Amino acid sequence: MYNILKDNYAHFYEVKKMYGYDWLAYKEQFTEKVKKTKNNLEFYYALNEILSKFHDGHTYVLSPGHYRNLLGPWGFKPYEDMLKESESSYKMWEKIFKNAHREGELENYYSLMKPKENVTTDVIEPGKIAYLKVHSFLLDYHNEGEEYKREREMIYDFLRSIKDYPYLVIDISDNGAFL
Repeated sequence: MYNILKDNYAHFYEVKKMYGYDWLAYKEQFTEKVKKTKNNLEFYYALNEILSKFHDGHTYVLSPGHYRNLLGPWGFKPYEDMLKESESSYKMWEKIFKNAHREGELENYYSLMKPKENVTTDVIEPGKIAYLKVHSFLLDYHNEGEEYKREREMIYDFLRSIKDYPYLVIDISDNGAFL
């Protein structure tokens, strides 16, 4: 994985500049971390911890729940063949996850990744400047989209309440992925 990223990942400079972290300099530490894993689940988490050092929500090892959703309601047609070829591998990982997590956690993978309060609203200067922050664009296809509906109503209500404000700051800086 290290060599694939070294040869293909385009943002090492940005990570170093923004976070002061030279990811490539930690090869030995990463190798030791992976060697110390005792099972497949620890291996999965170790890889994702290593990848999290990029501060890039698009760079991670898919969980089985995420994988299943890529084939499911989103229908990522361009990637469907590639995903189906690796389906048997992900079924093995799904068994590992189901043994390690409480019932239902795998299905609620997206909900687990989102911050507890996904939408933050504030009035910076009454009558003039309002603030709206969306931490994640993860859509919960579980529970009939109840979380999405709640957040949507919250945003609509806030926008209606500030409709005459000349300025609205929309902050999506923490959104790590397309999700």
